[in-house]
Amino acid sequence: MLPSNCISLIFSGLVIIETIVTEAGLFISIQSTETSAACSRCGAVSVRQHSSYLRHVQDTPIGLFVVWLQLKVRRFRCDNSNCKRQTFAEQHLDLVDRRRRRTNRLLTQLVHIGLALGGAAGARLASKLAMAASASTLLRLLHQIEVPAIEEPRVIGIDDWAFRKGRDYGTIIIDHETGKPIDLLPERDCETVKQWLQKHPTIEVVTRDRSGEYREAITQALPDAIQIADRWHLLLNLGEAIQRHISRRYKAVRQLLVASAEAEDIEQADSQITGFVNQKVALPRFA
Repeated sequence: MLPSNCISLIFSGLVIIETIVTEAGLFISIQSTETSAACSRCGAVSVRQHSSYLRHVQDTPIGLFVVWLQLKVRRFRCDNSNCKRQTFAEQHLDLVDRRRRRTNRLLTQLVHIGLALGGAAGARLASKLAMAASASTLLRLLHQIEVPAIEEPRVIGIDDWAFRKGRDYGTIIIDHETGKPIDLLPERDCETVKQWLQKHPTIEVVTRDRSGEYREAITQALPDAIQIADRWHLLLNLGEAIQRHISRRYKAVRQLLVASAEAEDIEQADSQITGFVNQKVALPRFA
C-alpha cells in the first residue's frame, strides 16, 4: 500500500482502495473521495447516486511494471428537471479524458516519444519502457497535438524543401528571429509563395537564394520588404565563379604550378589542377 501522504500527489481527489501485483502488471483500485458530482450537461450538482461501474485505464509504469488503474465511476441522478440527461457519470478529467484507455500523463509520455523518434522507432522504445503503443497510435497522438499560435513574423528565410528528393519539392519558410520553421508550402512556384506572403504583411526582411521565382513573388507581394541573398548561396555562387574562372585559364594555372613545383613532374601537376577544377567547394553550415 502506498503511503497516505503520497496518494494526494499521485491521484488528486481519489483514494486507493487496493493494490494487486500480477504477472500482467500492477493493478490499483481507486475511487473518488467526493460526495457529489456536477452534471456534464447542465452543471447541476447532485448527491443522489444511481449506480456505479469499473473503468480500466493504463497509467505510467512504476519501474518496468505496467500499471492499470481500476477506477470506480459513480453515476448520479441529475436534479435539474429541465436537463435532458437523467443520469450522468462523474468525470476525472485531470486524470483521464472521456473514452480514453490511457491516463493523461501516459499520453504525454507517448507524445514525447513520438516527437523524438516517430512511429515505428517510438513504438519499439515505448514497449521497452512498459508503455506499449503501436506506431499508428503514436502518429495519431501527434496529429492531435494543438499547434501553438505563431506570432506574425518580421524576418524570414525562404528556400526549397524536398518532400521526396529529386521528385517533389516545396518551399520551407523559417522565422529567423526564433530560428524555427513556421510553414511548408506544397509548391515552389511564384504564385504559391506570393499568396502566402500576402497573408503576412508584417514581414520586413526576406532572405532567399538566387531564384527568380522567389524574387518575383516577394517583389509582387511585399514591394517594401528588403530582399537579402543568404550567406550559404553567396558562398556557393562565389565557389562556382572561382571554378569557372580557373577553368577558363587552365593553361596559365598549369604553367604556374609546373614552374613552382621543381621536384614534381608534369603529370602530377596535371592531376593537381584537374582535381582542383573538378572538386566541389565545401561550404560551411550556418545555424
